[in-house]
Amino acid sequence: MKQEIKKLISKVEEILISTNYSPKTIYQYRNTWEKLLTFASQQGIEHMSNSLAEQFLEQEYGIDPISGSSKLPKWKTKAAKRHIYTLVEFQLNGSVLRKKKSKQIVIPESFKVPIDNYIKQCEYRYNSNGTIKYKLYAISQLISHLEQLGVCSMEDIRLEHITSFLQHKVGLSQRTIAGIITELKQFLRFLYEEGYITIDISSLLPMPNHGRGGRLPMIWSEEDVNMLLNTIDRTNGVGKRNYAILLLVSKLGLRDSDVQNLSFDNIDWNTGIIHIIQTKTGNPLELPMSEEIGNAIIEYLKYGRPKQDTSQYVFVRHIAPYGKCGNYYHIMKSTLKKSNIKFDPLKHHGLHTLRHTLATRLLENHIPLQTIADILGHMSVNSTNEYTKVDIEGLRQCAINPQEVFAND
Repeated sequence: MKQEIKKLISKVEEILISTNYSPKTIYQYRNTWEKLLTFASQQGIEHMSNSLAEQFLEQEYGIDPISGSSKLPKWKTKAAKRHIYTLVEFQLNGSVLRKKKSKQIVIPESFKVPIDNYIKQCEYRYNSNGTIKYKLYAISQLISHLEQLGVCSMEDIRLEHITSFLQHKVGLSQRTIAGIITELKQFLRFLYEEGYITIDISSLLPMPNHGRGGRLPMIWSEEDVNMLLNTIDRTNGVGKRNYAILLLVSKLGLRDSDVQNLSFDNIDWNTGIIHIIQTKTGNPLELPMSEEIGNAIIEYLKYGRPKQDTSQYVFVRHIAPYGKCGNYYHIMKSTLKKSNIKFDPLKHHGLHTLRHTLATRLLENHIPLQTIADILGHMSVNSTNEYTKVDIEGLRQCAINPQEVFAND
């Protein structure tokens, strides 16, 4: 039931005070709520609703109601979304659940056995460590919510508890909510099949809509990819490293996690082949290096990589503590910032879009979907079908000459 905005704010503020929110945090909530009241008054709206929340956030902070993205930096919008959707949550559930800051996963003893068994099943199905970690995180959020509702065992879980949990996710993007529903359906189906719950709640949940049907993957033009690569200053070690990293992603389509974990043992210079076990899928993958990629890696190893680092990782940090380089988001972001490439800030423009670009060029060059899936390390051709929506000039590949690898030694 919709409530008057002023009365709703007053009730929620009382709860924040009673649950020991700091005066500074409460002040920040009030500041956002005052803006909401002004906006609602201008629109002639007296009652709170999810629609009002979306309109306000879009008008005041440029937050797209579907994607959840904004032209403003995340630190300027994240708190505002939380402040506004706290009102929506309270109107839906009559409660305000305080979010735990700790990312550490702690499973209560009463839930531990079924969850451990579920994870064993996931491992048996060859889910990757990253996938299992995400499943555990989603499950831990649900368990935390159940605890706050007073639900202390799996057999006591009911549909209304799951519905309440999902209602507290209002404000998240469509794809994020779809991912959560997917994980919940799988977990709840397991609980039912193994007899931990007596009702198949998974069948009562809606089918997740990942929002991919009409979404085109962002694709860079060949000119933009070249401009991106040419932006990098390759006269220093960091530039040589970043250039080789972006080449591996844009020309071979490697995931950033696989580039991060690339070791000397993964490169066979005699055959010019990169052999890896993919971090995401756990499956082996072999790809031929082009002369361009091989030369870039050699340039980095000879004249850029810090001599102080003794690890087996190819790409490492250039300041202490040395070791595997993992800040690839910053590499892409800083390189784009220095370039003159024009792009839509509301669309994803991270490192992964270079994989999209490669796949599309291969498709345009009439490479079969199964071959593209093999190159990108997809476990299913369905993951590759997304690229049939776009049309960009194909990519030519050439093999590296192993005789020239260490010719300058």
